[in-house]
Amino acid sequence: MGVDELARLRLANKAVNLFGEKEAQTLMEHLPLGGIANLATKDDLFLTKAELRADFEILRADFGMLRAEFQELRADFEQLRADFERLRADFERLRADVAESMRRQTITLITVMTTINAVMFAGLKWG
Repeated sequence: MGVDELARLRLANKAVNLFGEKEAQTLMEHLPLGGIANLATKDDLFLTKAELRADFEILRADFGMLRAEFQELRADFEQLRADFERLRADFERLRADVAESMRRQTITLITVMTTINAVMFAGLKWG
């Protein structure tokens, strides 16, 4: 059972009567609020320390797995970057091929139209 504030106050008054103001204050500052039930023992600290170590080991393992997963993601992203660079180069070649094809088709079309015009003009001239 914890010590309530009324019990602490009574003890403080009694301590002042027995020891004096300064000594009573020193005594009360060293008594835990709520009684000794809230005090931790060395065994409590040892168990807490063991639990914390176990938790840290779990965290360390989790971080190790995360590190491995991030390395895999990094490799995947590097592969994607390389794939996109290849696609970019392929599109540039395709663009150049289409431009060259359009140039040739335009020249061919102009040549054919010029030839047809020349034949028509010659036919009109001789006809």
